[in-house]
Amino acid sequence: MTVASAPSIDLLDRLRDYLGGDPAALVDPYPLFRDLREAGAVHDLGTTVVVSRYDAVKAVLLDASRLSSRTFVGSRVEEMQATMTGEERSAFDELVRFDSNSMQHTDGDRHGRLRRIVGRSFTPRRIELLRARVEDFTNELIASLEVNGVADLREFSYQLPLKVVVDLLDAPQSMMPAIRGWSEAIGESRGITTGARVAAAARALTEFRAYVESLAAELRNDPRDGSLVGTLINAEAEEKLTTEELTTMFIVILFAGHETTTNLLSIGLLDLLRHPDQWQRLCAAPAATAPSAVEELLRYSNPVQTINRVALEDVEIADSRIPERRAVVGLLGAANRDPAVFENPDTLDVCRGDVPHLGLGHGPHFCLGSALTRLEAQTAFVTLASRFPDMELAVAPDELTWSGNAMLRKVEALPIALNA
Repeated sequence: MTVASAPSIDLLDRLRDYLGGDPAALVDPYPLFRDLREAGAVHDLGTTVVVSRYDAVKAVLLDASRLSSRTFVGSRVEEMQATMTGEERSAFDELVRFDSNSMQHTDGDRHGRLRRIVGRSFTPRRIELLRARVEDFTNELIASLEVNGVADLREFSYQLPLKVVVDLLDAPQSMMPAIRGWSEAIGESRGITTGARVAAAARALTEFRAYVESLAAELRNDPRDGSLVGTLINAEAEEKLTTEELTTMFIVILFAGHETTTNLLSIGLLDLLRHPDQWQRLCAAPAATAPSAVEELLRYSNPVQTINRVALEDVEIADSRIPERRAVVGLLGAANRDPAVFENPDTLDVCRGDVPHLGLGHGPHFCLGSALTRLEAQTAFVTLASRFPDMELAVAPDELTWSGNAMLRKVEALPIALNA
């Protein structure tokens, strides 16, 4: 077993641009992913190790005992902290306190307890009961966003899952703009980031927390029977959910409950329209094709591109030693295009069938909201394909603007001619 090797200078520069959120690097990261896979499974960047092949990324996701989700410790964090001002360091510490109470950043028994509490309301049967509500939101949004036959379907992709999760938590729809602003600021701080983004996220978190605490206090008096809110609040007695955990849970559901679906809808739709033959296959039988199309888009479009872990001890992955305290970045987007697992991986095929993708994670931290994500995506694609089979991009693909970060790359706007 050897320590992971450093990539070539060219690969290193490209990888650092991508991990640093360079907009040009986010437009099409897949050539970089291909070159990384061909160079090896594990790549050493100093304080960070990057994993690029499917089997190695899957091994990272499965090894929750040695590769921790508590990513606010370790050598990479120490390197980042060294560049921060005192104010930025205080903001970072505030985000750490928040993350330490969230499911995404806990391990072992505590993670299992938090997951059980939320999981009671995210069963596939309960989510299926939301189908009519999701269909109503879908139709309302399309009608409200269409102007002279053109709609920004990035806006649709953002508002639909946000409306659903706000509704799930019994929050007023009028709070959507504020929740959106807070969520975007927190999202910008995920992964490798700068002190300035951390400070902005901490400010948003303070405001978000104050709102959620008031909402929870209001709903505690009269939660709807059997609702998600009721499940969370009742858990305070049943499983001793602390007040801080309850507040964090609300925020995480409001934030994480729509980011993945937003990217699946917007980037997935863009990929479909850039492959007209696949869009027409979906349009030919929307209801029958949508389930397999969504699984293929979770693989091909990769709404979440990376996962982050930190080594609690020396760990072997793909015959490479990852030293203790080293940050580990698993490239889900690279794993989901690995030719060792997927035939013709760079080909979009909405009828591919069984797709063992890692688009929703794997192992103990598998996406708890996966059933809701699938319901929202299938409903949206069926509706759009049924009503607007002739839709086309209203601009050239190279006119689109990309932003975000390595974990959550996003297209800023997606203007679509609905009846082209």
